[in-house]
Amino acid sequence: MNLFASLLHLWRLKRIQWAMAALRRRVAAMRR
Repeated sequence: MNLFASLLHLWRLKRIQWAMAALRRRVAAMRR
């Protein structure tokens, strides 16, 4: 159970990182 929770937390962190990168890319595209 602990391992599953750790994996879920890691996945959530990765998803947040991906979302931030996508947002940055969108902002950069709009500024051009």
